Amino acid sequence: MAFLSRIPTLKGIVDKPKPTHMRIITLLLLLLSIFSQAIAQNDTTAMKKLEFLTGDWKGTGWYKMQESGDSLTFSQKGEWINSGKVLHVSASFQLYASGDLTETVVDVTYDEKQKKYLVTAQAGTQEKSNGEGLLVDDHTFQYTLTFGTGWKMRYSFSVTGSQQIVRGESSNANDSWMQIFGGTINK
Repeated sequence: MAFLSRIPTLKGIVDKPKPTHMRIITLLLLLLSIFSQAIAQNDTTAMKKLEFLTGDWKGTGWYKMQESGDSLTFSQKGEWINSGKVLHVSASFQLYASGDLTETVVDVTYDEKQKKYLVTAQAGTQEKSNGEGLLVDDHTFQYTLTFGTGWKMRYSFSVTGSQQIVRGESSNANDSWMQIFGGTINK
């Protein structure tokens, strides 16, 4: 037990932090908190600009991939997930003539470093596709998906009041665009 009396203690060295150290630590914690909130706000601020796409939408349109076209019904639901950092849109298209139904899921996020919207989409059982989005104006959002062969799909959603105009275009590798579907859906 006598050896315990010889072990130096920190008493007197670290009794209480000095007031200056406490102020510095407090300031650093405050700055870290403000910086973290600013990053989160930038992501959600950019995402909030897409608020016009949320809600339940239904309507009709047309689809034409080849010579013959077909009418279709269209429904879409846009909602916030992950604390407002992701706009999750589920949509379905049903062709009148064939009855074919396609269900699509689209997730839109905002990359603060790159200053752009990123899109992940999956139609039916197809592989997920990634692309970039663009806020064209206060009520129009557009995104483009590129596939391995150079084939591209571009989608536009323009909202006025409770009405949304939907447009889909296709492009081959030489960037000539052709509209393949369109429609009007209402909230």
